[in-house]
Formats: sequence, structure tokens, C-alpha cells
Amino acid sequence: RSTISRYARLPACIFQDEQGRWRVDRALLPIEIEFSLDEALAVHLATRMLATRTDRQNPHAASAIHKLSKATARMAPLIHRSMRTNELAEFILKPYFIEPNAIGQSTYVIGPREPDDALRTLKIERIESVELLNERYDIPEEFDATSLLASAWGIWLSDHDPVEIQLRFSPKVARRVSETRWHTSERIDELKDGGLLWTATVAEPREMLPWIRGWGAEVEVLSPLELRDMLLDELRRLNQLYSL
Repeated sequence: RSTISRYARLPACIFQDEQGRWRVDRALLPIEIEFSLDEALAVHLATRMLATRTDRQNPHAASAIHKLSKATARMAPLIHRSMRTNELAEFILKPYFIEPNAIGQSTYVIGPREPDDALRTLKIERIESVELLNERYDIPEEFDATSLLASAWGIWLSDHDPVEIQLRFSPKVARRVSETRWHTSERIDELKDGGLLWTATVAEPREMLPWIRGWGAEVEVLSPLELRDMLLDELRRLNQLYSL
């Protein structure tokens, strides 16, 4: 009786076969499993990496992330070390989302920081101490981490509008570039010489520098000029270094 009652609450799993007998589609049965908070976070990070680093949309990964996100929200005062100044700053953060970054092999927390409630992205490895408060908060329904990070190359957000990036890849690496979808907004146009014109709209172009460097002489930055100048300055410094 208990088994029949449990299955009856899952009408999507019940079907009638050709002989008129009622059967259970075990492929549609939800798996009952319990996670501790740390275990749920580990599964979330792995699933998020799967959802953001594959060429095609994975609805099962997206559904798992949605379920894992229903965790208890608690405010946390923390001490974070700035990458630029190396100084410590203490403030209260309301964690909204935790995002892994495959490029930097690190993890970030996204949420508003008191007292201005401005949305911040903090690298968890730079948090030197944290304390949970009893005060709770609600994550706004309009907050959508997927939309928020849609224009990011990895994790960096920006206060200004996303920037259009144009790169010219040589025929030598054209096939390799076209095999992977590197960004959700990318567009690829074939050139007459066999190369590719790669275009995307990215929140913070500086975050792309390691990826662009990895292609060496097989890529040329066409725009924006600021990104092109950054790479030219690096080349000049390298030339000066090796000429000493």
C-alpha cells in the first residue's frame, strides 16, 4: 500500500501499456537522496561547471542547480583581501550565488555587500575569515545568476555595458577554434584565406587575456583598441626583458 501511494503522487511516472496494465517508468522516478550543506555545495559547483563549460544546453544540469539553490540564506560578516591593494576589508555580505571559474581554477561568491548593498563578486580563496549571523534574508526573485553572468567571459562583471570583441584567427587554428563554443554570444565568420573572424560581446575584456595569449601568433586582436594595446604593451615589455 505504501509503495502504491508513493507512486500515485508521481503521475508522470505512471503509464498504461498495450495490454492495459499500469506500469511505472523507473527512468522518470526521482532519486531520494540527502546532502549535507558541504556536500550540496560540492555537487552545485560540479554541476555548474558542467552547465557552463559544455557546448550544448544541459536541462538536467540546469534543473539540478535550481534544486540545489534552495539552501538556507544567512548573512555573513567576513574579512576579504583585495587582489589589487593586498589590504584587508571587513564587511557583511549576503551570498546569493556561488560560481566556479574553470579558467582560474577558483570559486567566487556573488551577493550584495553592506552598507551600500552593491552587488559584489568575491574570490572565496581570498576570504581570510567568515562568521555566520542569525539574521536571514531573501534572495530577490528577479535575481538570475545565469543572466547576470551571460556576458562574462568567466566570472568578472562590470558596471559598464558589455564590449564587442573581434579576433582574427589564422587558418592554422581555425578548425580548432570553430570546434568549441567559447562564449554564449560568439559569432564566427569564415575568411577567404581560411581563417576565422571571431566576434563576441563580453563584460570585461581583460578577463580574456590569458585565453588570447594561449593562441600565440595565430590570433590578432582587432577590437577593442584598449585590449589590442594591452597585448602590444606586454609584447614590448617582453622584448625589453629579453634584450637585456
